[in-house]
Amino acid sequence: MLISTSGFQSGATEYAKKHGIALLQIFNKEVIHIQASSNPQLDPKLIAFIKQSPKFYAYQWSTMLEDFPDKQIYPSETMLLEIKRKVLGY
Repeated sequence: MLISTSGFQSGATEYAKKHGIALLQIFNKEVIHIQASSNPQLDPKLIAFIKQSPKFYAYQWSTMLEDFPDKQIYPSETMLLEIKRKVLGY
């Protein structure tokens, strides 16, 4: 199993298919199943959402919680909802 936060290059996907390795991507704190050992499983709408989303996310870190951010500050919920509307066509 390979896990990435920024996607996979074609060579990695070909290698994974050849050797029976599952690919997972972490996107906005969610784990997405990209590919089983033989065929891709990602919804085309999710691909469109990821491509239209900002490349980087910003989080606010509390001084009390050193290991985890306590709030996402960019992109805003409004921005993500607008991307979702565009992808879903409403």
